[in-house]
Amino acid sequence: MPFKTLVAPPAATEPFLLPSSTLKNEDGLPVTTPMIFVHVLKKRIKKLINKIKTLILVP
Repeated sequence: MPFKTLVAPPAATEPFLLPSSTLKNEDGLPVTTPMIFVHVLKKRIKKLINKIKTLILVP
């Protein structure tokens, strides 16, 4: 199992810092940078988990 490829997601697939005005959270309030960071991080972790699942499930 090539674990190195799993640990490093492709760089610059999603920008880490986006203008706060472009993103809104569930309440319709502007999202602050830390919240964006967490959101992007969650998305990356989700992608990573899916990638690992596919590698495990596909023979």
